[in-house]
Amino acid sequence: MLKKTTYYMFAFGFLAFLATGCGKEEKCEIPDGAAEPLIDSSDNNRSYKTVSIGCQTWMAENYAKVPAGGSGYYHVNGDAANDAKYGLLYNWETAIDMCPSGWHLPTENEFHQFNEYVDAHNTSNLGLSLIARSTDWTDYSEKGTDEFGFAALPAGAHSGYDNTYFYFGEGAGFWSKTYYEKHYATMLSLGPDSFSIDGDYKLSGHSIRCIKDTAKNKGDPKTDFQPTIGGLLGF
Repeated sequence: MLKKTTYYMFAFGFLAFLATGCGKEEKCEIPDGAAEPLIDSSDNNRSYKTVSIGCQTWMAENYAKVPAGGSGYYHVNGDAANDAKYGLLYNWETAIDMCPSGWHLPTENEFHQFNEYVDAHNTSNLGLSLIARSTDWTDYSEKGTDEFGFAALPAGAHSGYDNTYFYFGEGAGFWSKTYYEKHYATMLSLGPDSFSIDGDYKLSGHSIRCIKDTAKNKGDPKTDFQPTIGGLLGF
C-alpha cells in the first residue's frame, strides 16, 4: 500500500461498484495498445503518450503541468530535476481541475473496471503488469513487465501535514475524482507486488493519470461523491 498515514476502506463504494456491473466485460472497438498522443494545448502543446486498455484510454505518463495558481503541487521527492521523468505530485483539490479538455480524473469505478480488465488479461501479476520495465523500482528483485503499456513509475507521495516525501522508488499512487469523506478521497496504489484501490488525505500529494472522456461520461461533474455514513454526516 502506498500509505504513510492511516486510511479508510470504503465498503459503500465497493457496493456501488458491484451495482454498476462488476464481472461484465464491455466489448470495445478500440484495440489495446498505444493510442494517439494527448496534446495539451493548455500547456504549450506538451505531448503525452497514451494507451488503450480494455474500453479505456489512459495517459501513459504522469501529468506534469504546473497549476495556474502556482500552488497545490510538489516536485517528486522534492527535486525539480524529476519533473520530466516523473511528472508532478498534486493534492486532491488541485488534481480535480488539472486534466486537459476531453480528459478527466478517473472515478473510483473506472479504477475498478481497469482492475477487472487487467486482472483477467495479465500473465504475471497486477502490479508487475502495470509498472515500467525499469530499474527505478528499488528493493525489488523483479522488474515490471509493463504488459499493457501503462508504464507506472515509482514517484512516491508527499505528506501535506509535515511536508515530507516518502516511497520514492517504491510505490506509485494516482488520484481518482471520487471522495467519500470531507477530508478523504480514493486513489490507486501500485507496486511490483501490489495493486489496491484505497483512500488518502486530500492534502496528500499523488500523481495524476487522466482518462479520456467517452460519450457516456462526457460532461460529468469534476468530482464524484460516494457517501459513507461519515461522509453523509460531513466528517
